[in-house]
Amino acid sequence: MNKVSASDLISQVQINLKTLIDDKKAKISYSNLTNSDYIISSEIALSLILQNLVQNGIKYNNHTPVIDISLIKKGDNLSFVVKDNGIGISKEYSDYIFLPFKTLDSKSKTGSSGLGLAICSQLASKIHGEISMDSKINNGSTFTLSFKDETKYLK
Repeated sequence: MNKVSASDLISQVQINLKTLIDDKKAKISYSNLTNSDYIISSEIALSLILQNLVQNGIKYNNHTPVIDISLIKKGDNLSFVVKDNGIGISKEYSDYIFLPFKTLDSKSKTGSSGLGLAICSQLASKIHGEISMDSKINNGSTFTLSFKDETKYLK
């Protein structure tokens, strides 16, 4: 576990996805995130999780993608929240999408392997976190990466 700068983490995700962001003219915004926000966690795991959530918000979208990433601190609880304006997911699939090799779209249409969110879920567990989703069809999705007490937030 390392001391990870939340703003550096988000910047790296944006650099890694620059081509996709530019191609889709995606708008990425940040809420409640300062240069002095640090987390004791795995930088690689956090980066992979956030990158996948942003990438999905861009990939599964019928509009100009708009993604908002925020860091929510409530007492000792800490969460990254990634909200998009994408196609949304029916509530009945909220657990299904985190299973390996499960995808809601035709693999030939999106090139999806059905592994992205399954890997995110496994990585979240490894860093003492949990990932959840709130979504509505045609109204976007909000993914929340919540951390348990073992993850420390530093200001």
